[in-house]
Amino acid sequence: MKITAVETYFLKHRLPKAMGPSTLLYPFREVVLVKISTDEGIVGWGETGARAGVRALIEEQLGPLLIGRDPLRNREIWQQLWGHTFGDGWAVGAIYIALDDLRGKALNLPIAELYGGRLREKVPAYGSSLNYTEGLDPVDHYPEEALEFVDRGLLALKMSIGGNPMA
Repeated sequence: MKITAVETYFLKHRLPKAMGPSTLLYPFREVVLVKISTDEGIVGWGETGARAGVRALIEEQLGPLLIGRDPLRNREIWQQLWGHTFGDGWAVGAIYIALDDLRGKALNLPIAELYGGRLREKVPAYGSSLNYTEGLDPVDHYPEEALEFVDRGLLALKMSIGGNPMA
C-alpha cells in the first residue's frame, strides 16, 4: 500500500452569535481537514485548527514527503515529519490523525488497539461548551446550558469564567 495523495480542505462556518472563551469572541468556527488517500482506496481523515500557515505547510512541505510512502511505516514517517526541529504540532497532528485513521482501517483495528490496547471500556465525558456568547450574560444562559448537559447524562462541566468578575 502506498500513499497517493494528501489533500486539505478549509471549512468555515458563521456562528449565529459570536462565542468564545474569556479572551475573545469568535464569529466563525474554522477547521482544516486532511485527507490521505492510498493506491488501495483506503482513505484517512484528520483535522486541526485553521492556524496561519498550517494548510500551506501540509500541502507544500509535509504532504509531498508522504507520497509513495507505506502508511504502515509509522515510526519512519513520524521521524521524518517531526525532523530535528520538532516541526509544527498543528500540521503534524492533523496528518497523524489521518494516518492513524488510515492505519486502523487498513489493519481493521480500532485506534485504541494501534496504541497498545484499551485501558478501560468507558471514558467519562464532560460538557465543555459553556462559553461566552455575544449579547448574552453568562448568569442567564449558563444554568440553562448546564441543565441540558445534565439531562444528557454528563456528570461534569467546563465553563469559561475569566472574562467577567468572579461574582
